[in-house]
Amino acid sequence: MKKQLQLLIAFCLLLSAKVMAQQDAQFSQYMFNGMYINPAYAGFKQNLNINAFYRTQWSGFEGAPKTMTLSVDAPMADNRMGLGFQVASDKIGITDELAAYGIYSYRIPVNDESFLSFGLGVGFYRFAFKGNNGIVSDPTDPLSSENASSSFNPEVKFGLFYNTETFYLGVSANNLLSPYIKSDPDISTLVPRKSTQIYLTSGVALPLSDNVVMKPSFLLKQDIKGYSTLDLNTFFLFYDRLWVGAAYRSGIKLINKQPNQPTFNSNAAILMSELFLGEKFRVGYAYDMSLSAVKDLNASAHEISLSYSLDVENLFPPSSPAPRIKAVTERNDNRAAEKAQKQKEREVKEAADKKEREAKEAADKKERETREADKVAKQKEREAKEAADKEAKAKQREAVKEKPKAPVVEPPVEKKEEPKKEEPKPVKEKLVKEKKIVKPVETPKEEKPVEEKPVKEKKEKPVKEVKEKPVETPKEEKVDTKAAEKEAAKAAAAEAKAREKAEAKERAEEEKREKEAKRVEEQKEREAQKERERAEAKEKEAEKERERLEKAKAEQAKEVETAQQKEERRQAEKEEAKRIKKLKRQKGAMVTPRYF
Repeated sequence: MKKQLQLLIAFCLLLSAKVMAQQDAQFSQYMFNGMYINPAYAGFKQNLNINAFYRTQWSGFEGAPKTMTLSVDAPMADNRMGLGFQVASDKIGITDELAAYGIYSYRIPVNDESFLSFGLGVGFYRFAFKGNNGIVSDPTDPLSSENASSSFNPEVKFGLFYNTETFYLGVSANNLLSPYIKSDPDISTLVPRKSTQIYLTSGVALPLSDNVVMKPSFLLKQDIKGYSTLDLNTFFLFYDRLWVGAAYRSGIKLINKQPNQPTFNSNAAILMSELFLGEKFRVGYAYDMSLSAVKDLNASAHEISLSYSLDVENLFPPSSPAPRIKAVTERNDNRAAEKAQKQKEREVKEAADKKEREAKEAADKKERETREADKVAKQKEREAKEAADKEAKAKQREAVKEKPKAPVVEPPVEKKEEPKKEEPKPVKEKLVKEKKIVKPVETPKEEKPVEEKPVKEKKEKPVKEVKEKPVETPKEEKVDTKAAEKEAAKAAAAEAKAREKAEAKERAEEEKREKEAKRVEEQKEREAQKERERAEAKEKEAEKERERLEKAKAEQAKEVETAQQKEERRQAEKEEAKRIKKLKRQKGAMVTPRYF
């Protein structure tokens, strides 16, 4: 009996959500998933965001509401546009609803610190009616029909969103087409059409200290054909890591619409928290405690959220030449100063290295010139030596050639000219004179002795031989000359070979010296490179140490600074942030949301 009573009350509660008007599912952590209620929120975080929510309500009842949603959005074109996708599933008893939207938003800068976004979502929703689904056991009840029906319907939603760094305001309208839902004709009176929902939301961030920020906000939801609800929220952000807050939800009277009946008022107290797990992951939890008439029936709700954020600078590069800037913080300015300092130190180091290289090049040039001069001097010395050797060899050859000519001109010619054979003539004439009686008288013809002709010929013949016959060198002298020439040729060949060998040796030594000089130079260059790397490593370590000391000094200064100094520092930080924002704005950058 008790179970049947619970089922009856649950069914009445479920029907109250449908009969009054077909509404969108509600989430207590809507502020962590703004695109669910306002399509203009797409791309607002300037990162690729993936959000998943799961909510279960009235867990003590069979067929209690279970709602799930998944959304993805990312910025485009220098964060001036956003694209998103959203799918939601809402199951309540015998009904099942599925909705999916593609979302586009466009962001317009109002001034240096505020922006206005327009968003449009186009999609569909599917509504299914599953019959009694085992909830009603009375077969005579019209809801006991086993027939199930479903329908697909197009849908559109639109939104506006205005924000600064510490304030936001949004208005949106969902279910603008509002078609009738097709279902079982026997129970069509129990299935109304999906009605238009209007959302108005706003919030402000109030820094209480350097590490604590308070964010009050509200959400007003108005059903065109139903009632209104108001959520009042207050959150605290600690150290940019943990959100903790509470909310109160209640039905109100608005635009001549009566609130829900007291039994079905959606009054509830909500406790929420969200924790940042690093830079990319977040996890949240909300607990709704009902304050309405069904609070004794365990009508509470639990809600879990998971979020993942990914930098899309490399996935969607900006169209403008200006670099994309994620956040406007003092760290950016410090990095710029550090970069300038490093650039200056690098320039000084490069100048010193350049000077060192120039000095080294001058020394190397001087050394090369010295080697070239030595080489030229050696070449000249070698040429002079070769010329002297050639001259000595020429003189030696001339001496060898002139040596056998001396005996040729000497007495052998005079010996041949002695007329030894002319002696017989006077002797014969004398004998003839002495022996005149014996000599017969002959005619003149006979007086010419026949024997005289050969004598004359003998006298003339040696003379002719002396005149016509060339001077001949003796055999022994010819042999000595040839041997001397051969010896001279051998000596010249040996000398040329020795000279070539000496030149080859000298060239080898020169190449060896050049290789050694090159090796020494490369070794020096490697040592210089290692020294530069060691110097850079030391410089980096020194830079890190300076950063650490500066950070420690800044933290220490913050701890000991007075209230007036704190106020002055905050004011200076605000002025500097404004200046940087203006500069970044001129370069096409957008303000990165921190609290919304």
